[in-house]
This record gives sequence, structure tokens and C-alpha cells, in this order.
Amino acid sequence: MTYIYKIIDNTNGNIYVGSCNDISKRKSRHKIQSDCSSKIIIDNNDWDFIIIEECDESIRYEREQYFMNTLDNVINQRQAKICDYTNYKKNHRHNNKDKYKEYGARYRDKNHDKLLLKDQIWRDNNKELIKQKNKKWNDKNRDKIKSRNDYVASWGGRPQSSNNLLNIDFTIFL
Repeated sequence: MTYIYKIIDNTNGNIYVGSCNDISKRKSRHKIQSDCSSKIIIDNNDWDFIIIEECDESIRYEREQYFMNTLDNVINQRQAKICDYTNYKKNHRHNNKDKYKEYGARYRDKNHDKLLLKDQIWRDNNKELIKQKNKKWNDKNRDKIKSRNDYVASWGGRPQSSNNLLNIDFTIFL
């Protein structure tokens, strides 16, 4: 369940409107968060936290924005996050694909040794997990692996194969 709430400044009537899933966490974050509009109210040390409505997560931001628009003395500096943030991030990443690729390449170039070391440490610490995942993948793809190996062996592309065309001495054709 999602909650729409308001924080009322008892000294001057100002109101901050917000929404959350966990009331106690959100209250404590308001007390320590310095970049939120509610900071003005919290700093006055005379305020009330009141739940206005319980609603479904799917309409959370629409309801929050509704109360921002209808209540008097609302001091919120930002609109409710009406856009679907997950899709926003996905679209933003898709629309800026080249920038993300370039950034990733620069980061990998700059931190190559550090990333190799981090990868090696992870592999050393997770040998058993890697072994289990490899076994699971091999079990799942056993038929594909066999079919590929048979195909490669048929044209002599495997050194282990007895009919390996790669071992032919081409100088005999000269």
C-alpha cells in the first residue's frame, strides 16, 4: 500500500505533500534530508505528519500531484514524479546509447588494471559458483554442444578429429 501524506507547519500553515510506502522511513528521511522542500517546515520544529490517503502504487504520483494542486499553502518545489521513471531511464539510455557507449569505453580504458584485478578477485572468491553455473549451462545445452561438435568434426575443423583437414601439407599441391 502507498500513502499520500502532508506535513503541516503549525507556525505558519505551510504544507508539504509527499508519498511513500514506508511511513517511518520517510519521516526519518525528512528529518535528515537537506535538499527537500519539507526542510523549511521540519526546521521550525512544530509540525504534524498526516496521512491524507492510502492508494495503489499505480496511481501514487497522480494522487500526490492532485493534493499538491488542491491544498492551500503547498510549498513543494517539484512536481510529483508522474512519469514512469523505469521507462524514462530505459528511454533515456536508448536515446543516448552512443554517449553511454563512449563513457563505458573511456571508463574501461582508464580503469583497465583495476577492473581486471576486481574480476580476478571475484573469480577467486566464487570458484564454486562459477563451476555450478558452468555445469548448469553445459547440462542445459548438451544437445547443442554435441551437434556443434559433430558438425565441426565433419569438416575436419577439430584437431582432435581423425579426419582433420587442417593437418594436410599444402605444399604437395604446388
